[in-house]
Amino acid sequence: MEFKSTESMGHPQGPSKQQWSTRGTPKCGQAMRPKQGGQLGYARATREGLRVVAVGENYPESQISKENFVDIQRAIGRLVIGLPEERFTPKLVDSCWANGAAIMVCHDEMTKYWLAARVPTLAAWEGSRLKIVGLDAVSTYKRVVAWFPGPAEDTQWYLLQLHRLNQGLDTRHWRVYEHR
Repeated sequence: MEFKSTESMGHPQGPSKQQWSTRGTPKCGQAMRPKQGGQLGYARATREGLRVVAVGENYPESQISKENFVDIQRAIGRLVIGLPEERFTPKLVDSCWANGAAIMVCHDEMTKYWLAARVPTLAAWEGSRLKIVGLDAVSTYKRVVAWFPGPAEDTQWYLLQLHRLNQGLDTRHWRVYEHR
């Protein structure tokens, strides 16, 4: 008859990596990592530095996608690599993609002005037309819950009714997340 120690219960002893469940909930009360869904986390939003915000020429109608954001990062990298070594070197602290905009955090004023001058002429992808705006121009989204009688067939009709019943309420950029 063979007995196993209750300490190992047949599992290898020693340090092991933290295991995450299939649903992404961490064990042992640890905090989850933030999702990268276009939401700016607190740590990134409060990071010190000067911000340069790049958006599409007709923002917010056309927004920068995650793939376009990566293209912008690469194009800026190519610009920096192409600079002569003995001259000015831009110092970027961070960059992130949020609400359809590319946000770059600069270490100093010179980097901010250098980047602001270069981004509008940047050929990040074919047909890219970028402009620099203030951080306050970046759209923020609020979730609103509304109830309408009848079946939810035509969501555009509901948005038109909201606009008609609330003159001055700009519903042009509203989206329907779900309907029941």
